[in-house]
Amino acid sequence: MIHSPSARTSTWQAGATTTLMQPTVTWPPADFIGEPSKVSTTLSAAFQLVGNIGKALHVDLTLPVTRLLSRARPPHWTTVGLTVHRSRFEGMPVWTLEAPNPSGKEVVGVHGGGVLQPLVFNWLDYASLARDTGATVIVPIYPLVRHGGTASTIVPTIADLVGAQIDHIGADHVSVYGDSAGGEILFSAVQELVRRGSPVPFRMVLSSPVVDATFTDPAIPLVNDPVFTGPVLSDLNKIARRYADGLDLGDPLVSPLNGSLAGLPPTTVYAGSRDITAPGIIALKDKAAATSGADFTFVLRMGEPHDWAIFTIFPETKAGRPYMYQQLGIAP
Repeated sequence: MIHSPSARTSTWQAGATTTLMQPTVTWPPADFIGEPSKVSTTLSAAFQLVGNIGKALHVDLTLPVTRLLSRARPPHWTTVGLTVHRSRFEGMPVWTLEAPNPSGKEVVGVHGGGVLQPLVFNWLDYASLARDTGATVIVPIYPLVRHGGTASTIVPTIADLVGAQIDHIGADHVSVYGDSAGGEILFSAVQELVRRGSPVPFRMVLSSPVVDATFTDPAIPLVNDPVFTGPVLSDLNKIARRYADGLDLGDPLVSPLNGSLAGLPPTTVYAGSRDITAPGIIALKDKAAATSGADFTFVLRMGEPHDWAIFTIFPETKAGRPYMYQQLGIAP
């Protein structure tokens, strides 16, 4: 466990920031359990090597390397046995993955990245979900930040898409699933549905969501994230500001941690202790525990990197799939 001397943190309110003194920060907290597999630690070590080389050169190598694994459309080899359709919704491309015997359940999957298209790992994940459960998976390809995508445009559009699916087949048949920046977008979109007074999806599952885009939690320097090293974190801060497009980074549309938890569907959040999004997720856990009626479950694993829950090549991820399908409400 790593300790840090007393630190300052800020609480966000519209138009005001209150600075509070906090006691000594430690990481990781006891909330995290288990241990990573050899596959997980090997992948983390590979990312750490790329990150360390980038740090030495004072450049971000992680995002360019990761971009090589991104695909705007599902590779054919990932969707064997599935029917794949492409459509558009409010000008946004949408991919639909359908099993041979659809169950009648739908999952709207919002990918992470912000600056990247879905990774090959995302498509493998979505395809496994469809094959294993019979649920139809709907994947919107939202405008990336470098193409003008902002919180004020993306979040309402994703809320519209989820709302349209609910209107079509009913809230009991629609669940939502987001990872990383996609989890941030999806969380904010469901909060938007609540603000509108619209029906919300049946279940929500989030993998390593960016719930606090300020990245100012005092525990973050202690996390030892193998993916988001110094240069990468600097790039993420720039991306977050472009995504906010003039909004305060603490605005709930950008940082859903600061939004209301009232009216949300039963929600499960996955995170690992070696992930810079994890301190924000621990803050969300504390907030949910203090919020009457908030139905949240947290799956927190020691030593796991960012987005470990989507990497079906990890034995621990594969073993946990049946539970995730239950959390999504789509288990056969």
